[in-house]
Amino acid sequence: MSGRAAETGKDLDDLDAATCEEDLPALPGDPPTISAYREGTYCFATSSGGIGAFRVTSHLSISDIPSSLAVQVVLWE
Repeated sequence: MSGRAAETGKDLDDLDAATCEEDLPALPGDPPTISAYREGTYCFATSSGGIGAFRVTSHLSISDIPSSLAVQVVLWE
């Protein structure tokens, strides 16, 4: 993991690699915590230099312990 990831307020369909990279921290940090209990869109950098984004699409109750999670993923190379 590159340590570069951030939540974005944009819709997955409105993102491209350049826009997503603008939302990322310039330097690696601690791996971000991403909650599976709320929907959201996140940008990330791969350890090989790629840029991607994913959206959590599962809507889970806080009392549920998920055995799986639905996400949409885009990876630009």
